[in-house]
Amino acid sequence: MPTVSINIITYNRANYLKEAIESILRQSFTDWELLILDGASTDNTSEVVAEFLSDQRIKYIRLTERTPNIPVARNIILQQSQGEYVAVLDSDDVWCDDRKLAKQIKFLNEHQDYVLAGGGVILINSDSQETGRYLNLGTDKQIRGSILSKNQFAHSSVVYRRAVALEVGRYNEALSIGEDYDLFLRLGRQGKVMNFPEYFLSYRVHSGSICVADWLTGLSNNLLIIKKYRNDYPYYVFAYLRRLVRIIGGQLLSLVKK
Repeated sequence: MPTVSINIITYNRANYLKEAIESILRQSFTDWELLILDGASTDNTSEVVAEFLSDQRIKYIRLTERTPNIPVARNIILQQSQGEYVAVLDSDDVWCDDRKLAKQIKFLNEHQDYVLAGGGVILINSDSQETGRYLNLGTDKQIRGSILSKNQFAHSSVVYRRAVALEVGRYNEALSIGEDYDLFLRLGRQGKVMNFPEYFLSYRVHSGSICVADWLTGLSNNLLIIKKYRNDYPYYVFAYLRRLVRIIGGQLLSLVKK
């Protein structure tokens, strides 16, 4: 069995997918399997993937129809993963550190009380040009004190223990957005979490990004999520009010633009 299963779900992202796969192939850690779940793309995704299928570590799963939502797709591919660990890479993102997996897996192997390890983010546009960068909080204590106010993990930067994710119920399929945030909070109930103070991910922001198209829906889902975990992490009231103010501000802004 591979040490880590890399999960990519994709739909009509052929123009970005090759760059994502190539960033995996550059990893210094090589004991992985890559599962690519294609939700019935209508572009040339299958042709892009075909270029890489000579590598026996890469598996292509093409669905005959789209899944109801992204969490369903994530659960399909998670269920088929065989690795001790799971690494996620969305099909329009890129790993920017060739030793990302090596660093995370070494840490998790040496710290059995940790269930999740993430890293920093470089923001890029549709042309792969950097537009900004940020590091999330690093230590378990820091993250626990702030995670209800702000998700401290970029999904495509993390590696987590597959057995623990299955134990806590996988991704929440009732959420259209925020399923990663919800899973992180459940994983944090089972063990410690951390972020490396290094940049692991180039996160692409473009017109088709969920974070742009469904910002208000994501914030509304976050209110439901943090309410569910209010007894597991501190500063719930502050976090709730912070999200509420952002939602109201976003709604007012949308009205002004109309």
